Amino acid sequence: MADNTKFIKGDPWIPITKKVSEHKSDKRKKSPVLVAIAYISDHADELLPNLGKGDIVVCDASESSIKGGITSAKILLKWKNAGVRIICYENLHAKVVVIGKTAFVGSANASKSSVDDLHEAALQTVETLVVKGIKEFIHDAAERGTSLSKASLKKLKEIKVVRKGSASSKKNIWPPEKIGSLWLSHVFDFEPTDSQEAKAEKDKKGVQVDAKKSGKGYSTEYMYWEKKSNRPELGDWLVGFHTHDEVDDILELSRARIGKVLSYSSPRGKDYILWFLEPNDAKLLTMQDLDSKKLEMLAKDYKKSDKGQLPIKGPATKLYIDLFS
Repeated sequence: MADNTKFIKGDPWIPITKKVSEHKSDKRKKSPVLVAIAYISDHADELLPNLGKGDIVVCDASESSIKGGITSAKILLKWKNAGVRIICYENLHAKVVVIGKTAFVGSANASKSSVDDLHEAALQTVETLVVKGIKEFIHDAAERGTSLSKASLKKLKEIKVVRKGSASSKKNIWPPEKIGSLWLSHVFDFEPTDSQEAKAEKDKKGVQVDAKKSGKGYSTEYMYWEKKSNRPELGDWLVGFHTHDEVDDILELSRARIGKVLSYSSPRGKDYILWFLEPNDAKLLTMQDLDSKKLEMLAKDYKKSDKGQLPIKGPATKLYIDLFS
C-alpha cells in the first residue's frame, strides 16, 4: 500500500486540480469525478475545473452555510447547469475526491482561503481497495443527502450572504513598509545538528529583545543560510518557499515564510543562522504589484538565465532570487 499512497507536501489543490484537468481533457475516460467536500466556495470551479454531466458533488449547502458565505450557491448552480449532480449533506465534514483510479483525502475545503491562507494536508492514493472505499463513502453520502434541483439552487442563490467579520476584515497590504530589497529564496527541509540547535537557542533571547522594538504583531523565526557572499542584508525582506514536488516550476507561494531580516550568527564558522521577523498577519498573495503568475515567470527566467538578481518595479527597489541551489 505504501508504494501506492503518498503524502502531499504543501497545497493539495495543485495536484488535485491538475488531475481533474487531465481527466476531463481525456475523452477516453468516462468515469465521473466524485467529490464530497464540506464547503464549496466562490472559487471552487477553478480548483475543480470543467465538472459536468455525470460528476457528483456532495457538500454542506444548508441555508446557514450559504448565508455565511462558506458554500456558494452560484458555483453549485453553475455546475448543476453543466450536468453535475449536486447533493446537500448538512454537517458534512469530509474532504475527499475521486478522479478515475486516484483518490485524495485531506483537510482542504474547495475555497480560496484554503489555497491562500491555510496550511492544509492530504494523502493521494491509487490503492484499489482504498479508492473503492472512498467511492462507496461518497455514494453513501449522496444517498443520505438531499438532491438539489435548479429551482432549489436558484432559491438558495437569492439568500443574502453575510460573512462573519466581513465588516472589519480588510486585507493587510504586504509588505507593511517600504523596503529596499526583496529576496525570494528556495528553501529545503533541513535537520539541524545539535550544535546548530544549541546556537539557535542561545541566540533566541537576544533576538526576541530586538524584535520587541518593532512593536506587536511579529513572530521571530529562523532558517539556515549557506555561507556564501550573496545573502540578504539586515533590514531586507525575505520570502522563503518550497516548490511542489509533483508539478515542475510551480512555486507554492501561499506557503512561504515572510519576514524582515533581523540578524545573523554563524555556529563555528559554518552556515549562517538567519533570524527574521515574520508579521503574524502577513498574506503573501496580497503583495502589491507582484502576483503569483509574475513570480512564477521570474523564477523560470532565473532558472534559464542563471542570473543572480533581477530588478523589478513594485514594492521593492530590487528583487533578488536565490532558487534551485
